[in-house]
This record gives sequence, structure tokens and C-alpha cells, in this order.
Amino acid sequence: MAGVYLTGYRIIGASNGARSGTETRWLGLPDRYFASSDMNVGCGPIMQFLLQFVISNSLLFTFKDHLPAALLMKNFNTFQPLTYGSPLHKSNGFFMIEASTFSQYVAVAVIIELLFFQVKWRFAVYGAALLFSYSGTGLIALVLTPGILISRRSYSTVVALALFASLVLATSQLWHLDVMEQRAAEINSTGSSGYGRFIAPAELIARYQLPRAHDLLFGVGPGSIRPYGLLMPYETNDPAWAKVLFEYGLVGCLLFWPMFIVALFHNSPSAWLSMALMIGFLTFGGEFLDPEFQTLLLVFCVLPKRATSSRLSMRPPMRIRQRTA
Repeated sequence: MAGVYLTGYRIIGASNGARSGTETRWLGLPDRYFASSDMNVGCGPIMQFLLQFVISNSLLFTFKDHLPAALLMKNFNTFQPLTYGSPLHKSNGFFMIEASTFSQYVAVAVIIELLFFQVKWRFAVYGAALLFSYSGTGLIALVLTPGILISRRSYSTVVALALFASLVLATSQLWHLDVMEQRAAEINSTGSSGYGRFIAPAELIARYQLPRAHDLLFGVGPGSIRPYGLLMPYETNDPAWAKVLFEYGLVGCLLFWPMFIVALFHNSPSAWLSMALMIGFLTFGGEFLDPEFQTLLLVFCVLPKRATSSRLSMRPPMRIRQRTA
């Protein structure tokens, strides 16, 4: 996570025109330091997954039973097997609360690499890290990858990614890719995480909001989606689109979403990066006020904008020459 954030600072420094040679002057740190931080996002989790073949200690994946319970976040699946009863566990990046959260950050790292750096061997590292998370969360944001590559005419990168994908598919049994297929099929099964994230929120709205015109226009009330979600017969998440609509209604949506879109896209370093974060904000459950995701929005969309505005405000005022008769 720190590597992703530091990459954001690296981009901000570049957008300020602060980079010179191999130095990132914005923070006064060498460029190679940021490159090594980027790789921690991928290399560490790969090692985590492989080490479980020789180390059986649960400390590889979770701090539960190793640290006081008061220091740990509750109700998160940090020690998650590939399938029920499997001896292998999904990589969560050592410090992430779940494998799905880890895959989300890896996806952001991939988008950043595509947009700003395009060091091809890093794609293999990020791809392997994403594979070992066995989570579809990050894959959602990567639907933008073909559009980014085509718009930038990065045909060599297209070939490299195609070769990597072909290699993964050819050795799918070795990497247990059937787990990903099972996860994709779960979206139609009530009680699964995919159903709870993408389908159940719509059913919650249809059941408790649509029948009442007042609630549809003005919402059920702030903080109400979680209690109503507990009334559902199966797990129901609260993605941002459902939370705003359910709690604040159509009127609230008309007020909030235009403001949010302008804040996210106007003067951002890349519309593609803003779009990737927008996809995450809309589809990942519980992200409306999640401090980690809000920090991503701040680092990649807001701070560069403020830096650009500051640079413009520092320009000397234009002098208008007056014509003399």
C-alpha cells in the first residue's frame, strides 16, 4: 500500500515539473527508491504465497493470535483458503485486511504502470501478484487496460501482455485457476460475495425503497443502508452507488454525483486513472468513507490538481500594454 501511495507522490512530482534526470525532487528522494517501493506491491505477496509451501505458520497471512485482539480490525477474512478445506491460502500482501483489498491495490499499480512508466517486466510481477490473490476485485478495474493500450498505441505492451496471459492459461492447472472460474460463477448464487456486492444492493433498493415515493426522492436517511441490509436474507454490501441512492434518494444523487465526478476528473493527471478509481468507488463495498480508498483519491486525483492550481497562481500577472494615440 505504501508503494502505491509513494508512486502517487512520484506522479505528483512529475506533474509539477519537479523531476530532473533520475531524481524526484518533489520529495528529495532518488527515483530508484520509488521503483523499489513499487515492486514491494508485487514481489512481497508472491513470496508470501510461495513461502506457505515450506512454512506452515499462520503469521504469513494474519496477525490473529499473534497480536492483541484490540489492535486488529475485526470481521475481515485475513486468513482465506483458496477453497473450503484447501491447505493453500490467498495472498493478501502481508498487511492487507483481505486478498480482495490487496488485488484492488495491485490493479491500481498496473494502471499507473501502463499510464506513466510502462516497464514491461513489472507487468509480469504485478500479474503474478494479482494471480496469487485469487480475487476478482482488482480485475474489475483492469477492464480499462485494452482502452489505455490502444489509445497510446502501445502495441509492444499488448504483445507482452498477450504472451503473459497465454502462458498463464497454458499452465492454469498449476496455478489453480479453476478457483477464479468458481468465483466468477458465484455471482448468481445468493450468499456469495459477488452476489452480495453486485446484485443484492439492487434487490435491497427494490424491496425497501422503491415502494415509497418519498424515500425514492429523498432517501431513507443517512446510515440506514447497513441496518436494512441486515434484514435481507443473505449478505448485502453497500457500494457507493447504492448507499447514496438508498440513503439520500434521487435528489441526493443529483447533488452528489456531479460534484464527485468533477472533483475526480477535472485537472487530474490522467482521466484513465480517475476512471479506474471511479470504478472501484462504485463497485467495491464499503468504499464511500473508507480511509484507505479516500487516500487513493486524494493522492492521485486531488493533490495533483491542487499542485497544478498552485503553479498557475504563482505565475506573474500579465501586463497589458496601453496603446498611445
